[in-house]
Amino acid sequence: STPVTSLAPPLYAFIALPFSFLGVRGLIFLNTLAFLITAMLVFLYAQKISHHRLTPWISCATFVLGGYSIEYAQGFWPHMLSVSLVMTAVFLLRSSDDEGFPFRILLSGFVVGVATGVRQQNIIFAGCLGLLLLITSKRRVYHSIAFASGLLLPLAAISFIHLTVLNQFHPFPKFSAYAQAIASQPQGESIFLRALRAFWTKVVDFSTFSPPTD
Repeated sequence: STPVTSLAPPLYAFIALPFSFLGVRGLIFLNTLAFLITAMLVFLYAQKISHHRLTPWISCATFVLGGYSIEYAQGFWPHMLSVSLVMTAVFLLRSSDDEGFPFRILLSGFVVGVATGVRQQNIIFAGCLGLLLLITSKRRVYHSIAFASGLLLPLAAISFIHLTVLNQFHPFPKFSAYAQAIASQPQGESIFLRALRAFWTKVVDFSTFSPPTD
């Protein structure tokens, strides 16, 4: 029993547990595996939406060599796992069709919900995928319900874990800290601008955060 409780998203622990028996190397292997899966999904996704045969190869090479993915693949911080889960959700959504039971859409919502349990910011991607369904799907209501149903399952699990650990039935316990950040912004600004500033610094670019002056 301790007054200090982790606010880290809880689902990474369950995913990483089998790999943790191999020690640090096992956790690094999890991210390396996620990196390879993501590279494959980028290739397959580009292959689906492109016509030139070189486009998938260029897309995959851009992902592998054009960013920091290789560095993340060699660490045990779960960023690469987060990327892989989000890319899997995107791929499942893109490969679904409008016929029959939308199992892939439901699974897409579930996977991006699990990604939210690895990094809370992934709820932004979940919202974007849901909005995409509303805009582009021919059966938007049915598909949106399927996606939301899949998403709510891991969010409910996260909330129950937080209820046990923090006594808060909430999927995002950092919400109160974000709300406090909004309240601490310059008082001359409107609440909308303060909320926008907090969102930008917490989600998009933390380098724009203004440190306390006192």
